[in-house]
Amino acid sequence: AQARRAAEVVGRLRRAVERPDSHGSVLAVDLAETVRRALYLLEPECQRRGVAPQLQAMAPVRVAADPVALDQIVHNLLMNALQAMEAAEPGARRLTLTVSQADGQGELRVADSGPGIPTEVLPRLFEPFFSTREGGLGLGLSLCDTLASGMGGSLSAANRPEGGAVFSLRLPLAEAPQ
Repeated sequence: AQARRAAEVVGRLRRAVERPDSHGSVLAVDLAETVRRALYLLEPECQRRGVAPQLQAMAPVRVAADPVALDQIVHNLLMNALQAMEAAEPGARRLTLTVSQADGQGELRVADSGPGIPTEVLPRLFEPFFSTREGGLGLGLSLCDTLASGMGGSLSAANRPEGGAVFSLRLPLAEAPQ
């Protein structure tokens, strides 16, 4: 099932790249459900790393988004968080995903218990070809930021006071059905 789901995501991304005129289809998308799908795909990766993600979603939050772009952003943010926690002791690895809404926007917060982001790196984090990871291309966060902006949203990063980093994806709420 995970292989089929991965193939479906890759197929949708390929179609979007091959036919750029067809991507950008904005739909009402359940933000928590998008996170659940990404967690399902990444379940083997989470198990291998000893991480039990916690999803906090009190009420459904439907955002206006391109489902393929949103899948890509969520997957990238989760993988980055998992990779950031590699140096942490297995028992100290925490990944908390919070879905909420405020001020006409839906928000996904991805908080990890990794080392955090060096202060001097924060301003450059979303620049193309900038990476702190050995062998990293520096395209993941740049692409995510571009995709979020293209949907009328934003992506930001900060360090958590208790340690680790938090990435916040904000997207416009979908119009309520008439």
